[in-house]
Amino acid sequence: MKKPVIHDAVVIGAGAAGCAVAQALTLAGADVCVVEAGADILAAGASKGDPGILRSGFDLPLQGRSLACVRKGRAVFAAIKDRFQLPLLATRALVPAATPEQAASLPNLLEQALAAGATASLVDGPAVQALEPGLTPGALGALLVEDEAVVDPWSTPLALAWQASLHGADFRFLTAVKDGQREDGVWVLHTSRGTVRGRVVVNCAGMQADVVEALRQSGAFHQTPRKEQYLCFAKNAARLLKHIVLPFPGFGDVAVFPSIFGNVMAGPYTTTVKDRGNAETAAKQLTRLERLAAARLPALAGEEVLAGYARVRPANLSEELLFEVDTDAGWITIAGIATLGLAGALGVAAMAAEAVAEHFKPARPVANPQWPVVPMLAEHLHRPWQQRTPGDIVCHCERVTQAEIEATFASPLPPGDLHGLKRRTRAGMGLCQGDGCAHVTTMLAGLAKPPLRVKPPYASLEKTPRKKA
Repeated sequence: MKKPVIHDAVVIGAGAAGCAVAQALTLAGADVCVVEAGADILAAGASKGDPGILRSGFDLPLQGRSLACVRKGRAVFAAIKDRFQLPLLATRALVPAATPEQAASLPNLLEQALAAGATASLVDGPAVQALEPGLTPGALGALLVEDEAVVDPWSTPLALAWQASLHGADFRFLTAVKDGQREDGVWVLHTSRGTVRGRVVVNCAGMQADVVEALRQSGAFHQTPRKEQYLCFAKNAARLLKHIVLPFPGFGDVAVFPSIFGNVMAGPYTTTVKDRGNAETAAKQLTRLERLAAARLPALAGEEVLAGYARVRPANLSEELLFEVDTDAGWITIAGIATLGLAGALGVAAMAAEAVAEHFKPARPVANPQWPVVPMLAEHLHRPWQQRTPGDIVCHCERVTQAEIEATFASPLPPGDLHGLKRRTRAGMGLCQGDGCAHVTTMLAGLAKPPLRVKPPYASLEKTPRKKA
């Protein structure tokens, strides 16, 4: 009888944190298996709808674990950015004060930001208007944070997953963990696609992390689902805004900010919900979000809304990152990371790698890691369609070439569904929202192995009604 494979670590969940943990452990020398209930990385939950702000942590509690995690993650991003050729748009961020009460709090906010390690300063009302002429007049001043930036929220997890896969990490999709127990120092996990064994489990299950945690300890913690809704304005709105404009802490407003893809974003509109899996948008709430965005940036009222989307993120009572290492049980818990974004995912992955090396397995790092280059989707940088001979354009709204579609299916981890294809190429995510992407559907029939299930037209999947110009 064939001896069962026992991995050094099993990572549950292939969101941003799961991909980052898989890469960090693999490069540290561990044999890693990643199990994901969805068809692709970033398949569901908070990571799929990450707004793409690389946080500095200027407003995080100074003594909490979250700030240390974000700062560590920023350092990781700086170290890998050029090797993976990851895009970054150094927008900076403004936190305007609209009332005397807010203006009086600006010095305290600056003190907090500096203590958190951010590069920040105060600017007066005229300076705010000079920096962002389109904002609603009347700002009494603002905090200017130099370190805040926007990134492609999907390319970094993709790069990390590719690198992990190239160095032996086993990614298993459509593999939901159903049950499990620890036997003779090994976790035996029963999934929808068979049994997976590992000496250490890293729980990166996102919105389901508390459910997965019950395998180790019943009732360890509880997560409340919170729905965040965002609006994406068409690229013509990009001329209106250069900075991330954040709400004043504690006053419940929304942010407006550029995206790395050349759009303007607004959100989040946040509500507590009961259904963990319901990431549907609500028309009334999106209408209110559009009004709130126009109240901050009046010219948005005349711009076309390209799409609205929602994500469901987990929240605990403290909104603090949960990171726990149980050496006796061979288990690492990661939860509550969604509000920290990409920086948090990278930071917590480094923490997990350190814990595995210290408590579970001596590190034997990969000597010469490969650094795969992910697709370049940033609007402000050179993209494939701008080459002298780009070949056929198959998505005209986002200027995606046929070669890009073909390349993503020849990559270390090809897309597992249409949403994964969109995140890797942006095909179908432009002004037509897929109406003009029939050629992409035709291509999929020959490229996807096994074939992706595609319903004609392509736009019928994940299409969001948009406001007419």
